[in-house]
Amino acid sequence: MWNKENFNDYAIHLYAIAEGTGHIQRIFHIAEYLSKFYKNILVFIWNIHNHTFIENYIRKMNFRQSYFIFHSFNEIQLKNNKTNYFIIMDIRDYDPDIIKKVYKKNKSYILSIDNYNKNKYNDINYWYTLPHPKMELPIKESLKKNFWNPAFIQYLLNNSNCINKNQFILVYLGLHNDNTYKKILDKKLKVKQILQSLEIIKKNENVNIITIDNKTFYSPEEFYKIFNSIDIVITYPGILFYEAMLLNKIIIAYHFNSLIHSKILDKIRKEFSDYYNQTLLINHKINSYEFFYFDFKMFKEIELNNFNLWTPYQNLKNWIEKYISD
Repeated sequence: MWNKENFNDYAIHLYAIAEGTGHIQRIFHIAEYLSKFYKNILVFIWNIHNHTFIENYIRKMNFRQSYFIFHSFNEIQLKNNKTNYFIIMDIRDYDPDIIKKVYKKNKSYILSIDNYNKNKYNDINYWYTLPHPKMELPIKESLKKNFWNPAFIQYLLNNSNCINKNQFILVYLGLHNDNTYKKILDKKLKVKQILQSLEIIKKNENVNIITIDNKTFYSPEEFYKIFNSIDIVITYPGILFYEAMLLNKIIIAYHFNSLIHSKILDKIRKEFSDYYNQTLLINHKINSYEFFYFDFKMFKEIELNNFNLWTPYQNLKNWIEKYISD
């Protein structure tokens, strides 16, 4: 068994890109899990778009792991050329070579998560954990590989059934400043019109709408308390979509006018066609907005007793110890 005491010659550096809360949360959860076994762990947040709220977001999340926010890889300086590094990166589809250059003088073991960049390297391990148009695995199988939020795992185990009353609506806009759908989804009247068009609510029916964006966000504990009362989630196909799916919520999905997100939604619709019943196209003067309606109230495809939600974390620890043993 390897532990903190016999890990002196190694350091673990974890990278996440600040293009969504999911990437930041996932890398911190990985860090917190690994810190039970190893020391010398540091998280690097690549604030590629210079978002001003990233530091506030991380503080609000109350992540305990030490971190460093950077805008350019030129800012990263290694103190010791003799240290061996484990590098785990969640940087979307950016070329991993930008990180390799930082560690070129050191012995390093590199793992890239959900990276579909066209440039592939033999000295990098690639793991794919989330549904993607290029992923050959069925969505059900890919979800087994995801690094789920530990707070969500606990919530999921305690709340396996959801009774939908169409009373509480969660609108998730993420961190994206260029979210084209924000023009209508941050207006409660427009959201109500969408719900009415989908015949989810009646014209004069009152609903409670909660919006989460780059100005309003919650800690995991706060969020899942809110999530407990949510009947309908309006979101793009990110981690929140899959959390809502596993909890049998009704989901109204959009795709940012993004080709990748559009293809992911097509993949979801094909694989789970038994669980949705309509597609709605709403035309507005500014633009056209497309929404997909999924009713997962009867979703029984994924049985929790078929897989261990902690498996990806455990596999990651095994990956590290495999190289220590060599």
